[in-house]
Order: sequence, then C-alpha cells, then structure tokens
Amino acid sequence: MKKEILKEIGCYAGCIGFIFVSGYLSGFFRETSYETLSHRVVSSVKASGIEQYINQERSPRKKTTVYKNYRPRYISNAVLNGSASSGTWKNIFVSNKKVVFYLYDKSDAFHSSVSSFISKNSLYKNYNFEPYSLNEFNNMRSGQMGATKICKNLEECNEVREKASDYTMLTNFLSNCGKTMCIINPAKNQYLQLKKRNVQEAQNMLNGLKNW
Repeated sequence: MKKEILKEIGCYAGCIGFIFVSGYLSGFFRETSYETLSHRVVSSVKASGIEQYINQERSPRKKTTVYKNYRPRYISNAVLNGSASSGTWKNIFVSNKKVVFYLYDKSDAFHSSVSSFISKNSLYKNYNFEPYSLNEFNNMRSGQMGATKICKNLEECNEVREKASDYTMLTNFLSNCGKTMCIINPAKNQYLQLKKRNVQEAQNMLNGLKNW
C-alpha cells in the first residue's frame, strides 16, 4: 500500500516538475527569441544607416538655428505665386543675393540707421537692400488684382479667385515682414524675421547672416 502511494506521489511530482520546467523553458525561449530579434533589428538598423537618421531627427542639432535662436521659415507657394502672377515685388523673391525688406515712413530712425549700417560695412556684397516706404507699398498693394470682366466659365472664375487669394497672401506676408525686418533668401525660399524693430538687433542679425 505504501509503495503504491509513494509511486503515485512520485508521478505527481514528476508531472509538476515537467510542467514547471516546460513553463520556464518556454519563457526562456520567448525571452531569448525576443532579445535575439531585437538585437537583429537594431543591428540591421545600424547597418543600414537608419539609426543615424533617427538620431539626427531626434537630436537638437537637427533643429539648427542659423542665427542665435532664429530658425528659418519657408515662404509659402501662395506668396511666391502671388508675386509671379501679379509681377509685383519680383525684386524681393527673385534675387541673386539675400534681400533685406521692411517698411518705413519719412521720419523713421530705424530706416536711416539700418541703411547707414549696411553702407558703412559694405554689406551690399551680401544683401540687396529693398525697403519700401509705406506710401509706395500701399499704392502697389491697392492695385487691381480682381477680375476686370465677367469670367466665362467656372474654371476661369476659379483661376481668378486663386490669383486674387495668392496676391492677398503676398501682401499679408510683406505687411507682416514690414513691421520689423525680414531677411529673405530666394535661393532657399526661406526667410527670417526680426522679433522686434530694434536697430542694434537688426545690425547684429545683418552681420550674423552674411554667409547664410
């Protein structure tokens, strides 16, 4: 009787041990497989150069600033189309140099100081200086850009509306830039805008962006 009981106990113990070992090994192989797979994926990423790209995207260096904490922004296609279709302000968006743009009035000390600074420091080698007086800018902005006659069909009407919309985007862009000062880089289709209309800040920016 005792032998039979011990035999049964041994069987139960063996089953329990088998289940335990199987579960352990299963978990082990799952972990091992996951670690192996992860290692292979990481190795593959490293080998393909994707890791470098990901690191660059996550790295603060990717979000580079060209001057202090200023980051260049792209000029929208609508703004460029507005200039191209209307033929206005092409000297700002089609230029062999960076362009300095802002708006001024007759008694504007900012204008006289910046103009003098550019001249004294021979910055005409780096920039085309294109400020506009408020009167000149407003006269150009108020030009006729809508339909001069009733459009013949829906397609023609849409084209007229699109041109008018692009021209509005163009004038809004320049009005905003004119409040302080923008340095526009036509080769890159990018611009930077001075944060406040301050002579010293403007001079520093002009020096800092000479080779941008």
